[in-house]
Amino acid sequence: ILEMGGLGALTAVEATKNGNVGVIATNNTIRSKAYQDAIDAWDKKVRVHARGASALVDLVERGEHSSPRAVGKIKSALAPFREAEIDTLILGCTHFTFLKPAIKHLMGDGVRIVDPSETMAEAIARMFFNLCGHEEDGLTYEFNFTKDLRDFQVIANKTTLRMDRFSPQLIEIPNPSWLEIKSNWEQWWEFYEAK
Repeated sequence: ILEMGGLGALTAVEATKNGNVGVIATNNTIRSKAYQDAIDAWDKKVRVHARGASALVDLVERGEHSSPRAVGKIKSALAPFREAEIDTLILGCTHFTFLKPAIKHLMGDGVRIVDPSETMAEAIARMFFNLCGHEEDGLTYEFNFTKDLRDFQVIANKTTLRMDRFSPQLIEIPNPSWLEIKSNWEQWWEFYEAK
């Protein structure tokens, strides 16, 4: 099992130059301290500036990505990060990928935007390519989710994602500790680098 938050945390820790990393996510994700704990597991010296911004999820679900109202809400949510002088910002919610152009523009060129969903997709593609020696032939796809599938299907239907290509399944995964996740990633990187 590859864990997106842990990979996002690792990517941010590796990217930061000044040791100030921001995490923007839903209020519940911030309260859970998932990203904060993951970053701490990778590097205790990195300062984490976390902010819940659940209101931005509603913008995405309404398809309101770049309206003046949306830009105002995004700008307001990002203000504490600019004040904290972060140089790396983790998009800790998959909805925020849709807001990435606005976030990138508002944060400026001096801030690296880490999108764990993109980083995860790249890691999985590299892993499959290295395991199989080619990109697609012979691969079987299985998509599993740990949350309500209806939300995913509503959003997927608003995109170009072809739902007829797979049947998503709802599964339950026990929540491992961040130290277990870090250990799994370290093993995966050793395997990946050996290929």
